[in-house]
Amino acid sequence: MKEVNIDLLEKLNFKQTIFSYLGKVKDYYFEIVEQEDAILAISFSYFQNDAKSKIFEYFDEIQKNGVIKQYEVNKDRITVFYNENSDETLEKFFDNLTLQFSSIEMKNKCFICDNTADLSFYTLGLKYSLLCKTCADSAIAKLQDSKNTKNNYLLGFLGSVLGALVGSVLWIIIGLLGFIASIAGAAISYCAFKGYSLFKGKLTKKGIVLNIVAIIIAFIFAQYIGLYFDFKEAIAGADFGLYLMFTPVLFSDSEFLLGLLPNLGLGILFIALGASTSISNNFKAAKNNEELKIEKIDL
Repeated sequence: MKEVNIDLLEKLNFKQTIFSYLGKVKDYYFEIVEQEDAILAISFSYFQNDAKSKIFEYFDEIQKNGVIKQYEVNKDRITVFYNENSDETLEKFFDNLTLQFSSIEMKNKCFICDNTADLSFYTLGLKYSLLCKTCADSAIAKLQDSKNTKNNYLLGFLGSVLGALVGSVLWIIIGLLGFIASIAGAAISYCAFKGYSLFKGKLTKKGIVLNIVAIIIAFIFAQYIGLYFDFKEAIAGADFGLYLMFTPVLFSDSEFLLGLLPNLGLGILFIALGASTSISNNFKAAKNNEELKIEKIDL
């Protein structure tokens, strides 16, 4: 962005965020995002009235003159792509634009409802929305209620274990085919978190740990079932009951345990590769949820 335009936005008390500038010119709220090739994407919400076609006619005119590259309309939100290299300065652009708005009595509106009064920008994590006070207060109350709701870790953990066990079926099937694949680990992880959510577990850092425990349980279960099929193949006519009876004997044999290590090591590697992305993404989401707050941006 040109230095003269940065100075103008500072003069107009625009607030710089990570991705954009938020501010107010006269009675109108704007969000500005810097793009390539000296283009500024200037967005604003508007309450649709019978004279809205006039503002589009105005945009068509200044597009022909090179002031804007183009404009986009998405329901009740308009984005114009201002050309910093045009003959019309950004200050003059805002003067003319707000004059056009005033002439047709165009107003900004709340992103949630159609209210045009008592508007302000509010932050929700890395997102910014123009809200009326009623909608903002309602969103703040709902967020606070969600944070105050007690988390049922026990029920969530039960759902996570059940989900992980369902996901382990893919691991078992792939194992029977003689392969180990990280996609099976991803399936176990996905089903674990899905089960946790379905059983009303809230996504927190403690919840992530419980899901990791559930994934480990499912991995051990899948390995155990895989050994059963090896056992059944080695002993003709063996069933699961016999396998259960021989389990203590098998796992007390040091040579048997040493023989498991290569396959177990590969299994741990692939379960880690498959589940790591899901665990990482959910951990970030849990951290964001715990730190999430809605705040008014004073302009």
